[in-house]
Amino acid sequence: MLKEPMWQFADLILRSATVTLLLFLAVVLTTMERRAWPARLGALLAVTVACHLICPWIALDVDLGILEYPVFFGCFAVPVAFWVFSRAVLNERFSLQITDGA
Repeated sequence: MLKEPMWQFADLILRSATVTLLLFLAVVLTTMERRAWPARLGALLAVTVACHLICPWIALDVDLGILEYPVFFGCFAVPVAFWVFSRAVLNERFSLQITDGA
């Protein structure tokens, strides 16, 4: 059996790698497909999921001051980002409106 600190170390490594890959995906999507709504919203979804993975660190261990608020907002915005992204992918004539987030 692995000890508790070993599990925490593995969690830290896997979350860090996942956050790095998600942020890299967001950068690639925004640079390659600037005008396509699914690419923009896919990048937004990747950033919100990365924030969701960072939230436990900030809530328990790290104090970032005012920078915590955008991360927590991104953490709680995952369902909305997923909803808008899936609508953009599945609807050919999608245009973002203010009512899409509600």
